[in-house]
Formats: sequence, structure tokens, C-alpha cells
Amino acid sequence: MTNAIIFRNIYLAVDQPPQFKNCPLSEDLVFQTATGTTQAEVSWNAPDISDDNMEDEDRENVEVTIERDPPLDPPLVLEPLEDQTLTLDKGVYTVVYTYTDVNLQDAECPFTVTVEGRYIPCILGVETHN
Repeated sequence: MTNAIIFRNIYLAVDQPPQFKNCPLSEDLVFQTATGTTQAEVSWNAPDISDDNMEDEDRENVEVTIERDPPLDPPLVLEPLEDQTLTLDKGVYTVVYTYTDVNLQDAECPFTVTVEGRYIPCILGVETHN
């Protein structure tokens, strides 16, 4: 009788969920309007998506939404893989980048963009004399 040892290599493919890298931080996205105006130019760098099953054409499946209360009319349409520069009214905006891979695993990159108003100081109760 012969003793034999059999080794088998078993490889398991583990699908890692997709991840956004370099998601903007909300505290870095606070912009001021020019004095006496209601809008500000805002900008951020688009996050990057990585996934172990991603092909170059899959990058087109990234979507970006931007919302505000009251709702934007018309809604903004953004190119998800490009850095953004746009003009927004005063308010708080929720921006969400989303991606779903071929195995239906999701990734999100949510952050807020805040536009604060800058006002001309006004002193009440002071009479002016000409």
C-alpha cells in the first residue's frame, strides 16, 4: 500500500465592492456670494471610482445628482467624471455620485455644497442728513 498526499489549489474569486476615491469633504465646500449678490461660483474635483471588475467603458455608469430644498428648476445635469465649476444660488445642496457594478454592488460618494450670502452692513435707526 502506497501513501499519497494530494494537494489541490483552490482559488476563490472574491468580488470586492466598488469604491469612490477622493470624495470631496463637505466642510471644504462652503462658498460665499459676492457682496450684495445671491450667487457664487463653486467648484470641486470629481471623485474617482475603482472596482475590481471595471472596464474603461464602465466608468460611464457613474451618475451624479444635485438636489436642494426647494428643488432646482430645471434640474442640473452634470458630467460625472469631470471636475465641476458652476454658479449656484444661496443654499445647501446635496451632491451624490453613484455607481453600480456588473454584480449590482453599489458605491456612493455623498457630500454637501453650501453657498452663504454676504450682505452689505446696514445700521438701523440712524438718520442721514444731507
